Amino acid sequence: MDRDIISKDAQLVVAHANHLATLEEALRILDIDGFFGTGADRESVLLTVEVTPPDHMNVGFARRLNPDGPLLDEWLTTVAELPLLDPDPVATAELAEVSEPLAPPPNVTMARLWRRTPGLYLLDGTAIYGPHSIRERNETYEAAEYCPEWVLIGDDGGGRGYLMRATGNVFDPAQGGDASDVYLVDHGALTEHIEKVGEFVTGDLLGWLVRE
Repeated sequence: MDRDIISKDAQLVVAHANHLATLEEALRILDIDGFFGTGADRESVLLTVEVTPPDHMNVGFARRLNPDGPLLDEWLTTVAELPLLDPDPVATAELAEVSEPLAPPPNVTMARLWRRTPGLYLLDGTAIYGPHSIRERNETYEAAEYCPEWVLIGDDGGGRGYLMRATGNVFDPAQGGDASDVYLVDHGALTEHIEKVGEFVTGDLLGWLVRE
């Protein structure tokens, strides 16, 4: 195939991705300004960036742009038609054996994950922590000291940790997509500048886990 054609196709893909990101940010700015209402009024509106043909990006946009609620749940199950995460039996068994208080979700994304499964173990060795294990893992690697405002949400089983911003369990459009971003960093290289030294993994953790 002609290299010029490949190059042009690659440029179109990048341009399309930038266009969608711009649309997402425009919706977020309008939401911050209260254009779609607040409280119950806002919960009656579903924001998403349509992609044709539909693919997993639609789901990522919808999760990042909307608070949890019946409208989002219905869209995810009836329109997106993507598989949902099932409870992980190993993580569920671990949770059942814990008696000490559980950790609160560090952000909206982890709250959504924990409503479906208290952590997750993948065949490649990846572990996503549950409310029974996330506090101990962060204390072990002194995450609060080395990367304040970030939290270890898992590891790859090979000396690297998955990190997200600890933004609290309240949807806030002003946090933008940054609050959904996941980075992979060596445990020995934790720093407050995770977004600069880390390897970007995904902006839609739940969708990434389903695909993995």
